[in-house]
Amino acid sequence: MPNGWPPGCSISPSPPLRKWGRSMRALLFLLIKLALLVAGFVWLANHPGTVRIAWEGWQIDTTPALLIGGSFVLALIFYGLIWGFTTLRAGPRAWARARRWKQREAGVTALTQGLLALSAGDAPAAKAAIKTVYQGLGDRPVALLLTAQAAMLTQDWPTARQAFTDLSQQPEGAFLGYRGLLSVERATGNDAAALEAARAAQALKPTAPAVLQARLDLAARAGDWADYRQALSLGGEALPADERRHRQAVAALADAKRHEAAGNPAAALVAVDDALASDKAFLPALLAKPRLLTAEGRAEEAQRFAEKHWAKHPHPGFLPYLLTAGDAIGRYRQAEKLLRAAHRHPEAELALGQAALLGRLWGEARRHLDAARAAPLTERRALIALAEVADAEHQNHAQAAQLRADAQSAPLDPRWRCGACGTAAPEWEPVCSTCGTVGASQWGQPGDPAILPTPVPATAPALLP
Repeated sequence: MPNGWPPGCSISPSPPLRKWGRSMRALLFLLIKLALLVAGFVWLANHPGTVRIAWEGWQIDTTPALLIGGSFVLALIFYGLIWGFTTLRAGPRAWARARRWKQREAGVTALTQGLLALSAGDAPAAKAAIKTVYQGLGDRPVALLLTAQAAMLTQDWPTARQAFTDLSQQPEGAFLGYRGLLSVERATGNDAAALEAARAAQALKPTAPAVLQARLDLAARAGDWADYRQALSLGGEALPADERRHRQAVAALADAKRHEAAGNPAAALVAVDDALASDKAFLPALLAKPRLLTAEGRAEEAQRFAEKHWAKHPHPGFLPYLLTAGDAIGRYRQAEKLLRAAHRHPEAELALGQAALLGRLWGEARRHLDAARAAPLTERRALIALAEVADAEHQNHAQAAQLRADAQSAPLDPRWRCGACGTAAPEWEPVCSTCGTVGASQWGQPGDPAILPTPVPATAPALLP
């Protein structure tokens, strides 16, 4: 190698040089063949002789050179006839193939232009490319997809629906067809048809995230929790384990609410147990179980269950099953135990203060209500209870009025709120009545990080549905 070139480097001729070299080799071989042919004729001319052919009374006398030359000419004529016949026979097919190839190339080019137009939001340009795409590529999935997407861009829902329906009938495009139908039906508000399309799409690709999410949302909004669970069983592996368990618990508790509303607490209790089997810390299910046990006449079991979970989940919903004594002092003693069990949680302080108020233990009531007042979670309720103490103990109506005024400016009481939009509800709901989010109902106050509304990004028509 020349000096300065790294080891292992080589210089190869450029493509034009290689092409020129091949042409020169072909020319050289042709010249050699011609030279050999001329040499053969010269040799025959220098060695004359006679060739006689006798056949069926005929006799032909000729020279070897003429016989060989004539045979060569006849062979050329025969070859030419065969070539001409083959060319005439194959010509139309070759022309048709060339024409189809040209149309296919034009179709591919038009498809590229159409997809670029879609990505730019240029619906007229996308539609202008569709005819060329069909001429070049036929009724293929890509052509149907381009038609459907261009129609969606202009909200031509019937055309989009038909194109996606045709696409769903082709094996290689069935999933895209059903997913496109899902998008069209949701855009037009036909949730029942959208759910059917989601089922068909998930049957083809069970763990496709967008299809799974859509089917879960649609089934929940339709109240079809059996279909919701079926979707989870098919594609739940695509979800994080915690989310999958939470969704299973939501579906089970939704069934429990339905059974309870229908007056069947036994079936509701079974569904609540299913919810807790999926998520043992699911607060709405924990609160529902003692209520259902009581409805079944199992009050003592309800109390034991509430006592077991009060320490980790000091929620006022447990109190009716914990403060069960027949007199005010008895309920105060029970509330003292709750305060110790919950490690002086504000809800426990408030419960004890309210129990003291009912028992007319004014000093104890003020002490525990002041402790509850210091926590934003219970401040408003504690101020209202302190106003009752001021009214009842000393008839200090001015102080009571001031405490009630302070309560109006205190943080709002905790309620069930949607974690997606922040809407409050009187009880836990499996589906938010405002935004339709599934399983987002949480206990808390406005402004809690867990229930701050989640911004929803604006979406534009995607290239793929």
